[in-house]
Amino acid sequence: MENQQVTLNTPSNLEIARAFSVSEGTIRNKKKNDMNEYLDLLKQYRLEKTPFVPLDDYNSFYNKNYTVDDIVSQKIPGLLTKSNDGLIPAIYDKIKDGINLVKQQNGCTVISFANFKGGVGKTTSTVNIATSLAYHGAKVLIVDFDTQGNTTSLFNINRKKRSREVDLKENRLEVLYDLENADYKYTIIDLLVDVENKNIKNMVKEGVVNLNDKAGIPTIGRLDILPNSSDYENINKSEQIENYLNVYGNINRALDDILSHIKDDYDFILIDTPPTIKLELRMSVMASDYFIIILTPDKMAKDGIEPFLAPIERHRDVYKREKGKDICILNAILNKFQVNSVVQNANKEIIDEDLFVTTTNSSLGNSKLYNTIIRLDNMLIEAQFETGSALFYKPMHNLVRNYFDLTDEILDDILSHTISIQSQKEQR
Repeated sequence: MENQQVTLNTPSNLEIARAFSVSEGTIRNKKKNDMNEYLDLLKQYRLEKTPFVPLDDYNSFYNKNYTVDDIVSQKIPGLLTKSNDGLIPAIYDKIKDGINLVKQQNGCTVISFANFKGGVGKTTSTVNIATSLAYHGAKVLIVDFDTQGNTTSLFNINRKKRSREVDLKENRLEVLYDLENADYKYTIIDLLVDVENKNIKNMVKEGVVNLNDKAGIPTIGRLDILPNSSDYENINKSEQIENYLNVYGNINRALDDILSHIKDDYDFILIDTPPTIKLELRMSVMASDYFIIILTPDKMAKDGIEPFLAPIERHRDVYKREKGKDICILNAILNKFQVNSVVQNANKEIIDEDLFVTTTNSSLGNSKLYNTIIRLDNMLIEAQFETGSALFYKPMHNLVRNYFDLTDEILDDILSHTISIQSQKEQR
C-alpha cells in the first residue's frame, strides 16, 4: 500500500483553550512568553484530540521507539507528511493491545451492528469500526447482510448481470452474471441458500473478497467482505430463503454455520444487519457474540429500543442452550448528533437512561451509550464516494479520532464483559 501524505495542521489558540478549559488569551500568552509550555500543551492536545500525532511526540510520551521506516515498511500504521515526517495513530498501542487481548480471550469475535430502523448509520458504523480495527492490525471480515448491498457498493465492487432483464426462474449464477469479470462470485444470500451443499466450505472461502486487493484499502491488518447485492434476483432469493431451507435443521443457525467455515481466519467478524426484526435478525442473533445497537438522537430511535430487543430476548434461552453462554448487548453508538441542539442533548440523556433500564430489565446486559458520540457531519456523506471510510477519505479529520476512540471503547467493553463472565464462573 502507498503511504498517504498529509499536512499536519496546528490547532487554533481557541481550540487548545477549549480543550483545557482556559481562556484563548492564556494560550496566546503562553505562545508568546513560554514556548516550551505552549508546545507541551500542543502535544497534549494532539494526543487527546487528533487522530494522528507526530512520531517523536508519541515516542516521547509513551516511551516507544517507532521510526518512519516502520511506517514505510508497514510494520505499524501511519502517515507521512509532505516533508516525510512520520505520523502515528494517537492511540495506536492502546487499540493494538486491546485487539490482542480480545483475541487471546475470545478468539474470533462476532459483532452485529443493528437497529430495525433504517437510516441510523449501521453501515457507516460497521465500515468505520472495521477499517479502524484492520488499520491497527486486526484481521476483519465484514458481512453485508442487507440486500440493499450498501456496504458492498461503498467499496465499489460489483457482479454485473449479463442482461438487464429480470429472470426469477433462473438460479444459475453463471447464467445470470458475468462471473469471469465480476469482483465477487457469491453473495451471502447465495451461500445461505446453498448452506447444505457438500462443497459449502470452499464456496464460502471463494465468496470472501479481500478489500485490500480488490478495493485498494490500505491497512496493515486484513479487511475482507462477504458481499450482498440489490439485484432483483438476489432480493427475491433472500425473500424466499425460508422456502429454500425448509428442510434445514435449524434455519436460525444458517448464518452461524456459514461463518463457522472461516472464523479461524479472522479476529473480528462485523455483521451489517438489515433494518428488520424478522429472520435476518434471528440469524444474526445466533451468529453473534455481541450486539451493538445504532441510534440517532430522536424520539423514534428511543421508541424503537424496546421492540428491537424483544425478539432478541425471545431467543435468549435457545441461544444459551446452543452456545453455552448468554446473548450480550454491548453499549450503543449514537450517530448524527448535533452538539448545539438543546433537544438532541435532552434526547441523548433520555435515550441513555431508557437503554440502560430496558436492557437491564430484559437481562440482556446493562447497556448505555458509548462516551464517544458521532456527530452529524457532511464529511461522512462525502466519504461514501471514497470507500465509505472517514479514515481513508480525510485521515486528519476529527471524526477519525472519534472512530479510533469508539473502537477502543468497544474493545474495552468486550474485555470487561469477558472478565465479568470469567469471574462469575470462578465464583460458582
